[in-house]
Amino acid sequence: MLTYQKPVSTQEFLREACSAAAFRTMPPCEFRDFFAHSLSEENPHLEQMKQLFGLPMMANLSDALFKDLVPSDRYPEVLNMLSPMFLYLTFEVISDNLMIHLGRPCKGDTTREIRRELLTIFFQAMLDRLNGQPYDVALRPLLEARELAAQLPIPALDPERLKELGHMGVSEAMLEDGVWACLIANIETAIEALDNPALFHARPILQRMFVQRYECSIQQLEDPELPLGFQIEMGQDLILVGPTLLYAAVAVSHVIPNYSRFLSILPTVEESLRQAARLVRLSNDLGNAVLKPAEALAHLAHLTQTATLDSFEHLLWLICNEKNHLFNRLRKDWLHGEYNIALNGWSWEDLDAHEAVNIFIYRLNYAGTVYRQTSILLEQTLSWVDDHLHDRHISDLVRRFVFFHEQMYTNHYDSLDGEYAI
Repeated sequence: MLTYQKPVSTQEFLREACSAAAFRTMPPCEFRDFFAHSLSEENPHLEQMKQLFGLPMMANLSDALFKDLVPSDRYPEVLNMLSPMFLYLTFEVISDNLMIHLGRPCKGDTTREIRRELLTIFFQAMLDRLNGQPYDVALRPLLEARELAAQLPIPALDPERLKELGHMGVSEAMLEDGVWACLIANIETAIEALDNPALFHARPILQRMFVQRYECSIQQLEDPELPLGFQIEMGQDLILVGPTLLYAAVAVSHVIPNYSRFLSILPTVEESLRQAARLVRLSNDLGNAVLKPAEALAHLAHLTQTATLDSFEHLLWLICNEKNHLFNRLRKDWLHGEYNIALNGWSWEDLDAHEAVNIFIYRLNYAGTVYRQTSILLEQTLSWVDDHLHDRHISDLVRRFVFFHEQMYTNHYDSLDGEYAI
């Protein structure tokens, strides 16, 4: 594994680590060589490639979390500790993007059933690997799904654009293994993150969080119509906030004087991470609808009073055509057919406009109430952590993480500052 040393920037360290990870975790194929080359300094389109795989935003997250929180001379140590998790999150983007349009069938989506089949194989392979099965056994179904995966383009990426950004002679054969290779790398970087010796006592917690994430992923594929409260609980496991924050907290704990006390209160720290995950999940799905509930509900009331709605879908299209950011996150998930706690779990298509709008408002109010209650609980939990550690490093880290995502989700989702796949 690469070792971070000054004066290399956070982003450059992640780029080099990501390129090196391809050779460790991807099976031998032409795409592996293409991927590593596309992230090399020789590529004149390197900045665009880094953007596609989320490296700048990951570096921004790292800076937002740790600036002035850990001494500058200890930051390389923290980043080295975090790098396995950041690599895992980089490849996780591919499976996340394969879920697009699975929350709601979209016209012209010819790969829906292929993606469902491939994701089912991938989720089970990930679970088997996390539960201790060896590579050859756990990944056999995914390794045998190479031809199935080759039917899918790399998600959200036009093949011609990818060829241009790769800056090399690129054949279709070189790209056709992209999805397959990245899914395998996703699994193996998860195992690398789990087996990091620096986790020590936190390893069982990370394993449990990972397993819950992929069990929920399978359940979401099989039964998306779940009660709202259960959707929120499941959503906090799906969003990977817990594993990321756990890694960050352990990294910070190594550079503060109260490491032994930190280990003694790990169960309470874990609870604070679950509370933070619930907040980030709600702001991820609803943005300003939970961050500024009074303003959002007033605007929704204005829309329903000034427009003659013939269906709930009519209201959704009105929201999508607006330029304000009150329902920005909802707009993203509706347009791209992604799962959203306000839209999934109830059959609004079968209801008249008035009844559907009332249920929608109820769901927004419920989510807003959960958000406010969870904010209070999180502050209480973090105060307890502060008292027992006699130190605010961990609580400040958690608060910074939640604030980073709240601020980001107020921006338009297709802007450089408006999306990050945690």
